[in-house]
Amino acid sequence: MKNIWELVSNIGVDDQVSSTVLWKIRLLNQMALLALVLQVFSLLILLVNFHWVFLSISLSPIPLYLFIWWLQAKKKYILARWVMILSSNFLVFLYNFTFGNLLGITSALLAIILLDLIFFDKKWHIRIQISIVTLTYAACNYSNYYHTPPFGELVVPAVSFIIFFILAAAVIIVIKLFVDELSLQQRKQDQLLIALRKKQKQLEGSKLLIMKQNMNLQKSNEELERFAYVASHDLKAPLRNLTNYLSLIKARMDKLSTDKLLQYVNIALRSGQEMFDNIEDLLEYARLSEEKKIEKLNLGEVIKEVLFKFDAQMKAKNATVFIPENMPRIDGNRRQLSSLFQNLIENGLKYNDSEKPNIQINWERQEDAHLIRIKDNGIGIKPEHQKKVFEMFKRLHDRSKYKGSGIGLAICKKIVEEHQGEIWIEENPDGGSTFALRFKATSIVAPQTKERLLSLTL
Repeated sequence: MKNIWELVSNIGVDDQVSSTVLWKIRLLNQMALLALVLQVFSLLILLVNFHWVFLSISLSPIPLYLFIWWLQAKKKYILARWVMILSSNFLVFLYNFTFGNLLGITSALLAIILLDLIFFDKKWHIRIQISIVTLTYAACNYSNYYHTPPFGELVVPAVSFIIFFILAAAVIIVIKLFVDELSLQQRKQDQLLIALRKKQKQLEGSKLLIMKQNMNLQKSNEELERFAYVASHDLKAPLRNLTNYLSLIKARMDKLSTDKLLQYVNIALRSGQEMFDNIEDLLEYARLSEEKKIEKLNLGEVIKEVLFKFDAQMKAKNATVFIPENMPRIDGNRRQLSSLFQNLIENGLKYNDSEKPNIQINWERQEDAHLIRIKDNGIGIKPEHQKKVFEMFKRLHDRSKYKGSGIGLAICKKIVEEHQGEIWIEENPDGGSTFALRFKATSIVAPQTKERLLSLTL
């Protein structure tokens, strides 16, 4: 029974229509089915006083209901409503003309006015319908006053009461259907709103992802531009020197002394080595984005492993490095983080002319991050250069005094960014340099009740 109800209710339903039109389509279908059932029910009751007139009038609306469903299926929604209301007015007048006012004409017309208000939104529609109901009411009263119903004697008071009860029940059921349809459409709208909000969140997430991808693309383009600049300038310089001195050796082979020849060869070799170092550093820089292996690392262990690589250099310089015993744990790539601290510690030793180079590493827990500082007592970096030093091949000193390709800090910056962190240089009034690193806190390290430093003097 429920399946039949839903099947009839959905006649002519189209997903393209608005929710307001949708519930009106369903309500009209349900009313036609309800009227059909009540018509059959009233026919069974009237069989008590069976007469061919009762039978014909009771069966006459059935084709109308079928016609209304056909109009609904053809998506002639407005026409179907007009047919329903006009036929209702006609049937009221027909019943009144045939049987008189014993069948509750006034109640039926009030029910039709209620349907007018439910099914029609435009004022001129409602006005026409109310005018038709008024004319029907006037015609019924005129008929009752000047015309004797031919079959009025067939309707006994009991039958009149039963039909009135059926009409009242029909009105109540229509109102219930109306409220149920409104509730159903409201639930559907709520579900649609929830779905739209979820979709909106997904779109916002997609938008953020696209923005992030665009930023990465822009970043990649900037790196490509820097690579192009490096290829056209920094790599050409040692290659040019190498070519020039080899050309000199070739052109003056017979005239050059052994010492001069060795000098040219050494310059050419240094230029070749410089170009080789630059290419190696560029390759290391380019490989940083390819390494995706992430693991939970104790930064203290990573730094200790790095320090053993500087065994000879630290002994030669009488250098000391202090690190806290309880360093934080973060999610990261071991090789990249080793390279990060190796470059920073190496800079602290290289650019340091003091008799006892000293590097202090400390960290503090912030709200959602670990802040690590690496402080040295070296020559320091002037404030106007503190941002430029993170660019590729930006050297502040002559290569003859401090060796290196000038890409170390650029590698550090890229490694930190690959770990969604930040790196910058802080002001150091006591001299030297202080590099600050901020990493996202992926785990909570137990607070230190007493700071204990591990001193490594090799």
